[in-house]
Amino acid sequence: MPLSELQQKLVALSSSSATSPTTISDNTSAIFGGKLGSTAHRIYRNNRLQALRQSLKQHYPTISLLLGELYFDHLSAEFIQQHPPRQRDMNSYGAAFPNWLESQLPLKQELTDLPYLADSARLDHLCHSSYYAPNRQAWPAEQFAALSSDKQAADKQAAVCLCLAEDIFPLHTQWPVDNIKNCSENSQPLDLSHKQDNYYFLIHRPQYQPQISAISESEFSLANALLQNTSLQQLLQDSEGQPPMHQYIFSWIECGWIDRFQIPGDAC
Repeated sequence: MPLSELQQKLVALSSSSATSPTTISDNTSAIFGGKLGSTAHRIYRNNRLQALRQSLKQHYPTISLLLGELYFDHLSAEFIQQHPPRQRDMNSYGAAFPNWLESQLPLKQELTDLPYLADSARLDHLCHSSYYAPNRQAWPAEQFAALSSDKQAADKQAAVCLCLAEDIFPLHTQWPVDNIKNCSENSQPLDLSHKQDNYYFLIHRPQYQPQISAISESEFSLANALLQNTSLQQLLQDSEGQPPMHQYIFSWIECGWIDRFQIPGDAC
């Protein structure tokens, strides 16, 4: 049997849940060495499940602390069975976990007291994504200034789109997920008696560890506008009834949150 076909069979078999019995055909048992091969396969499958669980635990530390290790292992095994990995890089595995958690909240009675679970998972995911994001670039001041050298270039400068650094991620939630994360990490009681209706955060990585900064609604709108490739000219226009976003542009460039720009038609 070709090695590629053997590997495909192994991957297909290993995608089954380790918590439920798996039927292995006589042909497959023969491939892996009869009864000994079946045992080897179960060991491999269990080791693979444990590796994926550990990957999810590192990706979502707050959720692991909120649920407890035993229940998190149970829940993550269910997620892994429904969402087997499609890529080799385990750092990117589990991006669908927050939405999956949200779908489980009305289905699992034991989760009804944790309505903030999905948004806490989203915060964990953004922190994880920020940690593994590329380093920031130096703002290309000379290239940007060169766009205003003549009338045609000045029009081009107004049309450019400013770009967020790749470690920057905005988050809007109805829960104080930063406080929830801190309380879970420090084993402190969580008090939600003074909860607000809306919270806006920016996850960023100034050096080695991601940080969570509370921001205003205007700053959140600016971050989203930048992610949607809104032109500089549009950003500088004040919308009636909307707080101005452009007041933050210069400070964001100075602190590195905006680190480059693109000309329409080019990749950011």
